[in-house]
Amino acid sequence: MHVAVQPIALDLKAPLVTGRATVERRRGFRVEIREGARVGLGEATPPEELGRDTVAAAERALQEALAPLSSATAPQSIPELRAFMMELAPLASSASTRHAVELALLDLVAKARGVPLRLLLSAAARPRVRVNALISSADEAAAAADRGFDTLKLKVGGRPVAEDIGRVKEIRARLGRGIRLRIDPNGAWSEPEAVRALQALARFDLELCEQPVLDPDAMLRVRAETRIPIAADESLALPSWQPALAAGNVDVLVLKPMVLGGLLPALDLAAEAHHSETGAYVTSSIDGEIARAGAAHLAAAIPQTAWAHGLATGELLRDPGAAAWLTPARGELLLPDAPGLGL
Repeated sequence: MHVAVQPIALDLKAPLVTGRATVERRRGFRVEIREGARVGLGEATPPEELGRDTVAAAERALQEALAPLSSATAPQSIPELRAFMMELAPLASSASTRHAVELALLDLVAKARGVPLRLLLSAAARPRVRVNALISSADEAAAAADRGFDTLKLKVGGRPVAEDIGRVKEIRARLGRGIRLRIDPNGAWSEPEAVRALQALARFDLELCEQPVLDPDAMLRVRAETRIPIAADESLALPSWQPALAAGNVDVLVLKPMVLGGLLPALDLAAEAHHSETGAYVTSSIDGEIARAGAAHLAAAIPQTAWAHGLATGELLRDPGAAAWLTPARGELLLPDAPGLGL
């Protein structure tokens, strides 16, 4: 296999303010793995604000993986790919690099089979997926609803709890109860703040709250104090917690392939959660076009179908890429039937 690595930078149209950080740019690497006439595409754009992977770590892992990748033959199936990934020791130090290499190899295998990536991941994969809109105000919520989104996600935290309650109240007053509304503090609340906020917000019929607090133990205690479903996001980056969270100790899993180390680990978590009747949906971590395409194929392949996915994030970027199918229409992505990623 021939491997090429290119630095990339993704500038946001405006700073994205979350409960824990402000994101203005995402940096990382585009990975191309060529086998014969076929080229597989991957991407490593670590969300450094989460504190578990960095651009420097991704670069080191890619450099160390170049030699074993270049001397190997491309896997021909998912079982072969899984075994191959297990042998690439340098990838253990960077989840985003593991994601990039795995995605490029999955793209190659799907192209060799002549099938879209979603059908390589699951024969029951769907051709379209619902996505949510990311909003910060009642005006943005109304605009998203007018565009056909039926699920909205509001970033909260990093401000007084009373202010967040007021924002939710305003959105509900503007749009009524017909729109699904979820909130995401990104773990910014303390345990007492989370309990107080969620008890006050329960009357607004929220779909769920993503990661109210960072500590997984505290999150489980918070869940016991509220009627609002709780979704695990940042906690899934802790491998030791993944089995417990997938086993029904939260209501929903938020699957970020870039953070989890690839589509296949995320697919495995979705399968475990499905067995315990736990929900799951796929989100971007503000990624480039290649990673968002991979995440969309994963979203179409996981068994859970009730939840909108967080894959409308290309709209946040100055240059979202050339793939028109990654732009939502009436709150959905219609995936291409072209082999591989469809880019």
